[in-house]
Amino acid sequence: GSCYVNGRCFGTGSVSELYSNSEDCTFTMLTDAGGFAVHRFDVENDCQKDFLTIGSTNYCGTSGPSGVSLVSGEEVTWHSNDASRFAGFEICLGDVKDLCVASTSPSADGSDGNFYCINGG
Repeated sequence: GSCYVNGRCFGTGSVSELYSNSEDCTFTMLTDAGGFAVHRFDVENDCQKDFLTIGSTNYCGTSGPSGVSLVSGEEVTWHSNDASRFAGFEICLGDVKDLCVASTSPSADGSDGNFYCINGG
């Protein structure tokens, strides 16, 4: 699987399709998203190999981010190396009006641009 944006959620991989090797994706918050829920987090347990970065913190293994807020302009990045593959992660943002999430993978967000907006925002 590759990086995707789906409604209020973004991530890579799935329970049935492991994330790809050598992925590099950036998800940019276009509005203040505030809190979020980690619906799935299963990546290689080595933060030098496969990791999700929010701010200056890398997350790996099965302990995803918590107690973190996402603000407009903030980037969430994902990197996987060329070895082990796992189920990946999915993060779903809180109920925010006109929420927009930008992705470096336009084909993954169901639009013809580099972003996806809730409520036509």
